[in-house]
Amino acid sequence: MVRIFHLSHEYDFDFSLLSQAFFLKYPNPFSKHVSSCDTIEQYVDGQGRLVVKRLIRKKGRLPSMLRFVVGSISDTWTLESSVVDPKARTLTSWVRNLDHTTIMRVDDYSKYQCTQSGTRVVHEVRFESGLTRGIREKLEDWGKKQFVKTLENSREGLQFAVRRLQQASLVRAASA
Repeated sequence: MVRIFHLSHEYDFDFSLLSQAFFLKYPNPFSKHVSSCDTIEQYVDGQGRLVVKRLIRKKGRLPSMLRFVVGSISDTWTLESSVVDPKARTLTSWVRNLDHTTIMRVDDYSKYQCTQSGTRVVHEVRFESGLTRGIREKLEDWGKKQFVKTLENSREGLQFAVRRLQQASLVRAASA
């Protein structure tokens, strides 16, 4: 069974600034679970869109119900694929876990869209576990709860990156 979760948020920041901050959000004090973030591919496609793929290593704790399956493994790898369309003023991102996918696969589809008042993001997150009934539902529920907690930290981290960009811009303007 696949569980699908939808969530949206409105940022008070211009799309241009927010899309720059998106790629500068690590490291930040709100994402201490992210131990590395490496760009593995980056190019401008034939339509003028920026395409970026990043490999992200995260640390976290597993629920006790899984320790018998995977032991004390706490590292996981995710692949983030993003496309920035400057004409449409959108940033589309897809993040998925690369390991432990038979235990649980998580796909986060996000679309950042320029609005009159800032930037709106809409998330669609899919949780799917290959474990047996009973454990599967508990694990998918746990995944959803963890995602909601992590998403708040992610928002704070993105806002932190925006503020860093704004401060750097002020410093450059003052020294010019």
